[in-house]
Amino acid sequence: PQTRASERDEGGLYRFDGARFVPAAVLALPAELRGQPVEQVHEDAQGRVWVTCRDADRVVVLDGTNGATLADLALDHGAAPGSLVLAEGAIDPIVCLEGEERVVRLAFDGTIGDSADVGRMPRGLAITGDGACIFVTPFLAGGSPARVLELDGATLAVARDVELADAPGPDTAASARR
Repeated sequence: PQTRASERDEGGLYRFDGARFVPAAVLALPAELRGQPVEQVHEDAQGRVWVTCRDADRVVVLDGTNGATLADLALDHGAAPGSLVLAEGAIDPIVCLEGEERVVRLAFDGTIGDSADVGRMPRGLAITGDGACIFVTPFLAGGSPARVLELDGATLAVARDVELADAPGPDTAASARR
């Protein structure tokens, strides 16, 4: 099931009912994190809901059925956990730590497993359905060419670094950049 953060600052979460996102009354962040920006929310194969709180340097794990906080994982100051992905059936998510410029496999107990240094400001994450490949993009290219890193899903080793072609033209409906 898909879960996402509330667009309000109340710490509420929404669950996809097959047609639309509806409030998930049982899911709420711990009181001290309410009002903190939530970056990503995903449910794992065991029904646990993983929530990244970038500004608080924390990842919170909630019980998907009763909303209880199962884990509140405090990361190093400045780690800035952002994007989070889970392969189908997986229980350990892959998380971008923007402040540390790396992507990590995070275990439920808070330990960091595999890790890959991915360079400046990793922000976007995508994963293939089987979890074999993970794709990482930086938030800003910073004058250098935009790129996508492909990581091996099993080890997080960098498999490819793909430089994207420059598209300097204006954004239009026909340019596919909207």
